[in-house]
Amino acid sequence: MKRAWVRALGLLLLAGGLWAGGYRFDRSVRVEGAHYFAPAASSERFAAFGYVAKAKPTPEEVAREGRRLQKILDRALEREYGGWKGYEEAMEKAGEEAAGRAGEAPAWARALMPPSLVKEAVPLLMKGALRWALAHPGARREPFGDLGETGVVLLDREGRAKKIPLGVNQPVVSLAFSPDGTHLAALCDMSTEDGNGTLHTAAKIAWIDIEKGTVERWWAFANAGDELHFADGGKRLAFLVRNPKNREEMAIRFVDPESGRLQKGAILFQGGDFSGLIRGRTFHLPHFLPFDRGRGLALYDVREKAVVCYDTRKLRRTGTLRGAGPRFAVAARHPWLFETDRGRLHDCAKGADLLDMGLTPDPPHGLVAARFLHRDRAVVAVDWMGRLTRLETATGRRRTASPKIEERAGLFFPTPDGKTLVSFVEGKGGFVRYGPLRRKPLELRLYDADSLRFLGRILPPEGTVVDAAAAGGRLFAGGFDTIAIYKKE
Repeated sequence: MKRAWVRALGLLLLAGGLWAGGYRFDRSVRVEGAHYFAPAASSERFAAFGYVAKAKPTPEEVAREGRRLQKILDRALEREYGGWKGYEEAMEKAGEEAAGRAGEAPAWARALMPPSLVKEAVPLLMKGALRWALAHPGARREPFGDLGETGVVLLDREGRAKKIPLGVNQPVVSLAFSPDGTHLAALCDMSTEDGNGTLHTAAKIAWIDIEKGTVERWWAFANAGDELHFADGGKRLAFLVRNPKNREEMAIRFVDPESGRLQKGAILFQGGDFSGLIRGRTFHLPHFLPFDRGRGLALYDVREKAVVCYDTRKLRRTGTLRGAGPRFAVAARHPWLFETDRGRLHDCAKGADLLDMGLTPDPPHGLVAARFLHRDRAVVAVDWMGRLTRLETATGRRRTASPKIEERAGLFFPTPDGKTLVSFVEGKGGFVRYGPLRRKPLELRLYDADSLRFLGRILPPEGTVVDAAAAGGRLFAGGFDTIAIYKKE
């Protein structure tokens, strides 16, 4: 109790008087009937968060979730290995073969997977249906159980919150602001699992008038999910569809939000689900991203092992960047993309590299994420060591920060004005508990986008960040029960 009380006092002192990168704590907003604020989206005038009405699972729901995952594991192992025994034998055989190739090896090297650890390690090794089940929706298996009402919370520049319910047990998994800032598109997961643990994917899209705070249109699609983006200058919404018999066989479909019509044609590709953990922040690589005001989009095709560019109006391929991995960033106003494996700035319209940093994707120096800054004047990337690099797109001039260990960055996003980088990094201390859920604390670290100088850190009063957004000189840190607001001064 004493440690918790002392920690809470320290947080209150931070909230009440200290600065972090020019942002001062303003207040925390509690929205009645809304919890677990994620995912988040930023724009110049508004920030948006998804929410659920009940984030704390009951003991019965915890037990049911355990049985559900166990059933999925059993079915996946039965399908691919004939059962747990077959899986253990396969792992032992693989270990013996590896040890044989390496010559003499100790026992721990010959057996890759001791039987006692099999059940814990299986989620890291399996592919296909199991990987999807553990990662869906958006790899968020917390909270789980009966989520109750789900929807979106909108916050304006003054921090005024507006709650927009969108369904029951249909969590928001993707958000996108229209380029003109008048509407918000929200993708809600409607997937169900049958008694055998088979996932049946479905989703609905809400077209929300921001000023009125009302839903103007709804669309519901089978086999849809994961993410949506604006394309074609904001005239159309692009969303992902999966083949239910082969989940890596994907398509991008388009809907006209004004007329409400589903557009003919689709972009077909072989995709993959890439996720992991970087400095405490879970990441899920997008399957596709629009560039050049939505006139084009880029996607990673697993079959071709390349980033492929498309014209969103004619739905035709315009270029292919080979030798690239699934991590890339796209420019807002130009037909450019930046791939992190080698650090290449590529012009999709010309089919040529504009700049090449000549990097390798391997730790510790490989890049793990990148973002274009305001008006595409620069790209900022972070490497495995948490060091930020800024690359000027016009001149190729490069600057890499050399921060102290406690000032290193993780996954980040730029504020809408492009002046500040907001990074998610695991904080110090033990687990933050929320009912039966627990997680390592996640803090925000701020950096100057020009100099890459470390500006400060933010840890909200709840002791962790679930997701964050920025709008109009405000920084919003979503938590389990509240949204902490920081004002730039």
